[in-house]
Amino acid sequence: SDKQPQYDGGMGQPDIAAEPVIQYMNIDGLEKAIEKTNKHMKAAAKVLDFLEAARLRDDMFAFQTILQERKKSL
Repeated sequence: SDKQPQYDGGMGQPDIAAEPVIQYMNIDGLEKAIEKTNKHMKAAAKVLDFLEAARLRDDMFAFQTILQERKKSL
């Protein structure tokens, strides 16, 4: 069906099924993923797709949390 999945509120966990590589990325890769997600989030908001922008925001925040944890473990 063409129905989009309903926004579930995010809660700070990235969709690991959609982005399984994230858990194996190094710090540089995570920083690039955050930048890319931020650009996509802004683009979604620009075309008034606020649910997608919110989903991307939640993913970006979760990626930032993962990045901070990785930096702490160095």
